[in-house]
Amino acid sequence: MRLSTFKSNPKCHYIIKVLLSACILISTLGSALAEAQTNTEEIELKKIVPALRISDGITQEYMGAILTTYQVLNSGSVSDVNGRVVSRRFNFIFSAGEGYISGRRVTRDAIYMLTPEAQEKVLNTPTETDECYIQTFDFSNAGRLFLTVHNDSYDNPERVYQCFAVALWYFTYEDLEGVDAADWRKSIGDIFATLIERR
Repeated sequence: MRLSTFKSNPKCHYIIKVLLSACILISTLGSALAEAQTNTEEIELKKIVPALRISDGITQEYMGAILTTYQVLNSGSVSDVNGRVVSRRFNFIFSAGEGYISGRRVTRDAIYMLTPEAQEKVLNTPTETDECYIQTFDFSNAGRLFLTVHNDSYDNPERVYQCFAVALWYFTYEDLEGVDAADWRKSIGDIFATLIERR
């Protein structure tokens, strides 16, 4: 058949695109699983109790879906997912919004979900950055908190996801070795691969 006489079918195009996307996803997850096998014996995965405060509603919805997936992959039963948080004892907080870091300090709006005592500890700690602040805080009555605050200027939404991926990586592995901030999708895929491998 000559190419000039070939008529394309839009439905076929859609099916081909879906199949190609599925193949790419399976290939990416497969390679991520292979890489994860080398690191999984070295880490002990912990339950994530997340809180999000993101000024952009769509971004909050997407990141909430990522965190729910994390919980599902890292839980023994569905009842462990989105469980009730007692006394605001979150261990992972991601906040992103304009003015959430001011004068190299986290602002109160970014951490409203914390207790007043915890807020004071965070507010009195210098960030040493104006954009993506990642820090752990240890509290005697609530354990360790992984806090990330992104000072969102709305001019580059990709940077919010990059900051989020690095934060989730740090929560999972407690170091930044191997994280790819530029390719944040790959980094999140690698995290999920680790969770799957450890099941």
